[in-house]
Amino acid sequence: MLKNYVLVDYENVQPLAESLDEVADEQFSVFVFVGNSQNRLSYDFVSSFQRLRGGGEYIKISGNGKNALDFHIACYLGVLAMKDPKAYFHVVSKDTGYDPLLEHLREKTIRVKRVAAIEGIPVVKFRKEISKMNPRQKGEKFLARLRKGNASRPASEQAMRSALRAFYQRQLSDEEFEQVLRFVKNSEFVSIADGKVAYAE
Repeated sequence: MLKNYVLVDYENVQPLAESLDEVADEQFSVFVFVGNSQNRLSYDFVSSFQRLRGGGEYIKISGNGKNALDFHIACYLGVLAMKDPKAYFHVVSKDTGYDPLLEHLREKTIRVKRVAAIEGIPVVKFRKEISKMNPRQKGEKFLARLRKGNASRPASEQAMRSALRAFYQRQLSDEEFEQVLRFVKNSEFVSIADGKVAYAE
């Protein structure tokens, strides 16, 4: 599973404690950049931060220079991207001044995005979307993707399993994954024989 690094500009955005619950599992590492004059963090926020299973760190800025915190985030972003270039990076800030740097990094194939809140992180939004769907609805969503004329269709049952996991970004439990796969395999659009997949036209 690819890692998601969340870099929070705490001078610009103060996430609610409950928003950290959205990034509490091992898939996420959270870095909170705190300004030199910010001497208090709420108990609820700190308590939620301590429950992060994927790791996290507070970075307290020592100076008061203009854009000092922004430069710290830019530095950490570069270091993390060098260490884990295939990961996803999310800068949580309403400051559009980051955008030219992030655009440059995307040109270098670094997967980075600025969001105004933790809830805006794409995988967090995707989780919320699919959490409202039952296995049948998830299967129908995957089948709709396969029915598109330009879609790459798996040719084997093993490839079908891999494609389904990738489509749902590995967010399904093993039990639910099997339920969704069973619905797909039993649909009129898909037939599987001897491990090979055929599609109705």
